[in-house]
Amino acid sequence: MTILGIIERPNFGVGPHEPNSFPSIIYTLYNITHSLIVFGAVLLIIWLILKKPFLPLLAWGFHIVLDIFTHSFEFFPTPFLWPISDFKVDAWMWGNWWIFIPNLVLLILLYFWFFMIKRRVS
Repeated sequence: MTILGIIERPNFGVGPHEPNSFPSIIYTLYNITHSLIVFGAVLLIIWLILKKPFLPLLAWGFHIVLDIFTHSFEFFPTPFLWPISDFKVDAWMWGNWWIFIPNLVLLILLYFWFFMIKRRVS
């Protein structure tokens, strides 16, 4: 299936994928955005500029740590030590129901708490 008649739509399903099914820029961006080394450098630079830590940036680091344990070698293992090392962890797939369903329930509860309960208190 083509998208806008320009490129083939990649298979986003759970499981192994063809390495050439995604443009190479996707792998480069994934390495950069899922590296604790890059995250730490950006956090430090912003801390030095602002003279205090920018706490919302910690969500990025938290995302990387979660991805380390919820991506397998079958689909985008997390290059958390890039560019220093190519080491990756073969962990559980986040698409497995026993990870996906609790994650979904937790997100729904958090959104409910934030938009319904916390806003009434404020």
